Amino acid sequence: MGVDRRRQRRALGRATRQWYAEHLDGFEARVLWWHEPFNYSAVNNHAVDAARGELLVFLNDDCRVRSADWLHELAGWATQGGIGTVGVQLIGAEGTIQHGGVVLGLSGFADHLFAGLPPDSETWLGSTNWYRNTMANTAACVAVRRGVFEEVGGFDERFELLGSDVALGLACHGRGYRNVTTPMIDVDHLESVTRGPAVPSHDMFASYWWYQRWLRVGIPSTRRT
Repeated sequence: MGVDRRRQRRALGRATRQWYAEHLDGFEARVLWWHEPFNYSAVNNHAVDAARGELLVFLNDDCRVRSADWLHELAGWATQGGIGTVGVQLIGAEGTIQHGGVVLGLSGFADHLFAGLPPDSETWLGSTNWYRNTMANTAACVAVRRGVFEEVGGFDERFELLGSDVALGLACHGRGYRNVTTPMIDVDHLESVTRGPAVPSHDMFASYWWYQRWLRVGIPSTRRT
């Protein structure tokens, strides 16, 4: 890492600490600082270990939530029996849908449903305003019960940046849980503005390894009893 990059990181760290000091005054919240090499999966697993609640909500710092009742919507689904992850239809910087749930196989890999379409679109799969059962959800904004999260082993730390959220959804699906994507929350996701667009190559290999069961034999119908 170059000198300028290190200076930028230190400046960002100071600005982040100052923001928390100003905005969390009087609010019951704990801020955990990560001092190890960055690993998205390990960071979130560490936060889960330190958390006390039974409902886990993961929200990236490049998201902007515009719905006042967003937590009620997520919790209403995630606390139901038989539900795995609950994700959100995300809107990208261009104003189009970025994520409407994760599906496998469109490009031979994992893809976001309805990516690039305007909100409120009609498609061959019906309206983008419908609730959907999907294979997984991006963890940019996702909720899951602690018991389910721990049952499937949390985020797979072999993924450094990309792919552990899809693996989490697939693990839930494999245990018979439904992953739900809700269009009823307005969330903008300015993807990659924090860490940049580069993706570690080993994350791609780990993803492909995870997807083999589904890509080769298709998506089985599962029902939790």
